[in-house]
Amino acid sequence: MTAISVLRHKDYRSLWLGSAGTVIASQILAIAVAWDVYTSTGSAVDLGLLGLARGVPLVVLPLVGGAVADLYDRRRVVVLSQILLLVACGALALDAAGRFWLPLVYLCVALAATASSFETPTRNAAIPRLVPAEELAGALTLGSLTRQVGFVVGPGVGGLLLGLTQREAPYVVAAGLALGAVVATSVVPPLPPATHIRTSAAAAVAAGLQYIRRDRLVLGLIALAVAPNTVGATSALLPIFARDVLHVGGGGLGVLAAAGSAGALAGGLALASRRAIPRPLTVVVGATYAIGLCLLGFALSRALLLSMAFLFAAGIASVVTEVTRSTALLLHAPDELRGRVTSVLQIVLVGGPQLGGFEQASLAGLVGPVGAGVFAAAAVTVATAASSQLTRQRDSVPVSP
Repeated sequence: MTAISVLRHKDYRSLWLGSAGTVIASQILAIAVAWDVYTSTGSAVDLGLLGLARGVPLVVLPLVGGAVADLYDRRRVVVLSQILLLVACGALALDAAGRFWLPLVYLCVALAATASSFETPTRNAAIPRLVPAEELAGALTLGSLTRQVGFVVGPGVGGLLLGLTQREAPYVVAAGLALGAVVATSVVPPLPPATHIRTSAAAAVAAGLQYIRRDRLVLGLIALAVAPNTVGATSALLPIFARDVLHVGGGGLGVLAAAGSAGALAGGLALASRRAIPRPLTVVVGATYAIGLCLLGFALSRALLLSMAFLFAAGIASVVTEVTRSTALLLHAPDELRGRVTSVLQIVLVGGPQLGGFEQASLAGLVGPVGAGVFAAAAVTVATAASSQLTRQRDSVPVSP
């Protein structure tokens, strides 16, 4: 069956609608807050502190969120997370309508990031309870497509509202979407833990990390995600390549930034049309090698169209690894550990690029952007070769969208 067919499962459809609402609401929130902070203060430092307010919860809290997902009713955790996002959006709407108070803005951004840190691993851990195992890949593919569309639609809607309406309008719309997400997810039946576990959150986190360390397949799949999402996260280099290497200015920067997202969207659509992904671990390893090759091609390219092509291909490879890896992890991990396993992966996928952007920008200052890009490609290739050893001889189960 294709990915879109999983929507015939009523409970999954409700969870998916809630997820779509929170993704778009979060993107509207992000673009509106960034604009309001910079236009109100004119300070790049104040704008940079938004990244800190968002980044710290996204790196620190997912492990706790994963443990909570395994200890408590998953529907309730998702709903409470969406309510937290709703509160943040509502508070920002009130703040924008009155006196724009910067500390409250940072607090609300941190609250929204906290909501994501709990909602994402919990929602991913809940999906295998709502769809048959043979349709899990399709559900994850649809989720990936939804995120990619949300990353495009959210900022676009937010920017349009900023230009055409009152200052608080983007936050009101985001709050409405968050409220809709709460309503949609509330329809899902309770999803209590499959087995009752009497333990603290700290002990649950420790047990989850111990499981990941001991299971070579899980450890290998997560390890394969580290290099592409840290040293391979070259988005911080795009402005440097646009101005100093390709000499295409701000307009060129825009199309370079869009090329990767377009590739991810195309890759998701291709996955959605497939009925099965044979030898999923081989696919993850091969696609990760492909990311390294695309990074090398981008670093050495001197033509805008060729650079866009390499970034487009990297986007395709990235979404293939994301969907296939997540499916393999969720099918392999026991239900009582899925929240913690997916939370560690979330830290790599979300927190890794924050650290990688700093590393890449710093390295570019020392050896230039081309040298930093070549280093990223080499690091991804070497790390993939090392991590793939952990997943050998574990590739017998096909993944079926």
